[in-house]
Amino acid sequence: MRLHSGNRPTTKLITLFTILTLNHTFLVHATPQPSRNHLLVEARHPELNPNLQPKPTPPAELQHAKEPITISTITITATPSGTPAVSAPSFVDRHLFTSALLNSTNFYRSQHNASSVVYNSTLASFASSYFDKLGLPANPPSSSKSSPSKSTNCELKHSQGPYGENLALGCSDVQSCVEMWGNERAKYDFGAAKFGEDTGHFTQLVWKNTTDVGCAARWCQSWNGGGGGWYLVCEYWPRGNVVGEFGSMVERKVNGGGRVKPMGWMGWQVVMVTVVVGGWLIFG
Repeated sequence: MRLHSGNRPTTKLITLFTILTLNHTFLVHATPQPSRNHLLVEARHPELNPNLQPKPTPPAELQHAKEPITISTITITATPSGTPAVSAPSFVDRHLFTSALLNSTNFYRSQHNASSVVYNSTLASFASSYFDKLGLPANPPSSSKSSPSKSTNCELKHSQGPYGENLALGCSDVQSCVEMWGNERAKYDFGAAKFGEDTGHFTQLVWKNTTDVGCAARWCQSWNGGGGGWYLVCEYWPRGNVVGEFGSMVERKVNGGGRVKPMGWMGWQVVMVTVVVGGWLIFG
């Protein structure tokens, strides 16, 4: 979910197994003023609907978000590389976790002319509380082969909270989850500049107005009847994927990249790199 402006929230993160990622956008609700921890982290992705108004009325700090926004839910499937390990350092060590999140998130943001995000404990707490609602324990089992129980089955769905949100399940480490979201840019049509079900994580990741991220991650002993894996949830503020703002909020890769619409009389789909040399345009 995305807010145009307001108080900064704190967030948490989570990872998953045979990867299924969800993109989602929600309306902004009144949220407590977040306390900010300047750690490395990132957040989530949904698309806002201009026909809906945020409820309840946000606190004074968030009054800037008066424009109507739209909501949409996206479900995307992908296959993560590597095998999830219950003892993955970037998931079990708090400092490595935040560093991996911030470093990988800001890496992609810098490539799309977006400023670095900071870690927000309020957002992280929200992500963590969502796991509590799902019944996922805070501490992983001593072995990934622990017998699954009903309370530790993963339920991959969005929290319906007031922030932007990205979900991932089954990644081998935190960085691979963020890379999975970021690499969706290969499918994003910068020319069309609009929301896509298979690129929503990417657009939230590099959304220019987003300044804070907070994540949480917990181990799922069983997912979709299979083995366990890390479940990662990242919250973003202000949220991205706002209808009508993709053109200004999601920029092309600084050194080129992205997909463009078919060009040429044969309708070929190509990626163009344009260089200006002495007043001449060179295409390649």
